[in-house]
Amino acid sequence: MVNKELVISDEKELAKAPGRIKVPLTSEDLLYRTIRDNNVASVGSVLHQRATLIDQQYKVSSHSLVIRSLAKLNRRAS
Repeated sequence: MVNKELVISDEKELAKAPGRIKVPLTSEDLLYRTIRDNNVASVGSVLHQRATLIDQQYKVSSHSLVIRSLAKLNRRAS
């Protein structure tokens, strides 16, 4: 299951989608190529590492957006 905001870019589709959706993996997906030859016991830790990386990247980009918004407000106030 994947957070729908990471998969759906169209806001209309985002509004219709449930909180989580299934995303089929194909042999062309980097994630699939990473885990396809792993033992089932190790797949969970690989997915956890990937999810943690995505979460960290989201937090950094979100923080950057807040800083840019504050700078824009500061310029308007000046």
